[in-house]
Amino acid sequence: MASYIGNKPVAGEFKRLDSIAGQFNGVLTSFSLNFNSVSVSAGDASQLIVSLDGVVQEPLGAYTLGVGGSTIVFATAPVAGSTCHIVQLGGVGGTVTGTLTDNIVTTTKIGAGAVTSDRITIDGDILFPDGIVAKFGSDSDLRIYSSGTNSFITHGTSSAGDLKILGENIEIGNSAAVKNFKAFSGAQTILYHNGNTRLTTSLNGID
Repeated sequence: MASYIGNKPVAGEFKRLDSIAGQFNGVLTSFSLNFNSVSVSAGDASQLIVSLDGVVQEPLGAYTLGVGGSTIVFATAPVAGSTCHIVQLGGVGGTVTGTLTDNIVTTTKIGAGAVTSDRITIDGDILFPDGIVAKFGSDSDLRIYSSGTNSFITHGTSSAGDLKILGENIEIGNSAAVKNFKAFSGAQTILYHNGNTRLTTSLNGID
């Protein structure tokens, strides 16, 4: 982070990008954005504070971003000899801006509880590799995972409660949908052998 007069900002990143003034020739309008000779991307034009010959430029008016946000495009080509300073803002005011590739979005910048359910939308599969456990509950009582050979749904020993499977009708079968067990809400429970009924509970006992 650069040096500041007064108090140092407590949140955010303020990167003074590499100078592009040496490329000005009165013809070029598009210039790559770099920080310490490494390409960076901005989420939108307002993430950049651009000073041209000592005058702060207006985002989306005096300049825009190229596709991908890794270039700045001036509305008018800067003339040779002009000075230019560009500062990229990220995480200002406790919020995070930028792209995944520039590594400025980190867990330290996301407050506990900041990502709520109304901010999460999943439109595809969630992949848990073998041995990675999906944990639920404050004590991680419920765990779902695959060892690579076997799959597990477990209820932790830290809780005295039960592992409950609830539903109006509950059926257990194999991958070919052949029934092994079925329980009907308020009615009978049936055990099957190779899909054929072998034992049924009734009001009076077992059939």
